[in-house]
Amino acid sequence: MKCISEYDLTSEVGLIKDAKTLRFSHPKNNFVASIRRSDAPCQEDRRALRIWIEFDCDSLLVAKDVSDKYLASIMSALSYLTSGSVVMMKINRIIDWTPELYEREALYYHHSQANDAPFDILDSEIVNSLGSIFPHCEDDNLRQSMRWFRLALNQEINDDILYCFWRSIEILVPLFKDITKVNDLCPVCRSPLYCEKCESHTMHRPYPKQTMKEMVTREAQDDGSIFEKLNGIRNALAHGESLSTITSSDEESLDVTTLTGRLAFGLIFRALANKAGNIEVQGGIASMYAKAKVGFCAHLKSVFPADDDGLPEASSIHLSLERQESDEDTPLRKFRFRRTGDGE
Repeated sequence: MKCISEYDLTSEVGLIKDAKTLRFSHPKNNFVASIRRSDAPCQEDRRALRIWIEFDCDSLLVAKDVSDKYLASIMSALSYLTSGSVVMMKINRIIDWTPELYEREALYYHHSQANDAPFDILDSEIVNSLGSIFPHCEDDNLRQSMRWFRLALNQEINDDILYCFWRSIEILVPLFKDITKVNDLCPVCRSPLYCEKCESHTMHRPYPKQTMKEMVTREAQDDGSIFEKLNGIRNALAHGESLSTITSSDEESLDVTTLTGRLAFGLIFRALANKAGNIEVQGGIASMYAKAKVGFCAHLKSVFPADDDGLPEASSIHLSLERQESDEDTPLRKFRFRRTGDGE
């Protein structure tokens, strides 16, 4: 069957004044993409774009996966050629666009952010805590680590959030580096290597990765398995995979992203405490550092007229989602963090 998907994007680049519909085809005829201006609300320094992607697939059940893949490639190529950011806001609908049909099946999507931001927690104690940590943030590693922590919170895609949190942890390694030598390990079984001539185990100063494993293992209070899992995910992301293919479910993607954020938060505080000696601050730990959306998909059948360019006319179908507020879950919990000497 032939399908057509409709997305709204925001971009730092827009169509030139006289352009109405811009269209291009994939060189292997995998899809045809059409781009227009959109009236979707966006930031003042961005342009809203609407893009339609026409493609063949086996059924509507798999259409979104196919369409999302094509969209990602289009956005990456467009961003590269224009040197401007291109971000997907939402998918609106996917329609069975097989020629000569009167009534057509369609999938309509509605979604919203699942987090509860903004949340009002700023008070005098938190602001006063800025004065407590500021003198110790002049260290280059701490400053850069906190910068990557901030960048993680600015991201919208969990792949990018996790990667930024991991960079935040990596940069802290020099502040935790121990001069105590560790065993050389067998590359096969990972057991300590033994020299028969010297009758001793061979030793070396910890490599950065070994130090980082020790940091994460101590913070996670486990046997090192969390580090191995997160390090494997980080390496897969760095080599072009995505969380959706690495993890077994959406829930696991959210969990590992939030876990990495909490580890980064805790290790930054340890680094601050090591610099300050005695320190007490008040701040907040998010219940979930990952970004999630809530919504639904409506499967319906209707008549979808085409305009002069052969694209679906503006939809008169509108969906809504009502959220029931609850006080049971707090998105951001306030804590007092104290470090006195060797205590925590």
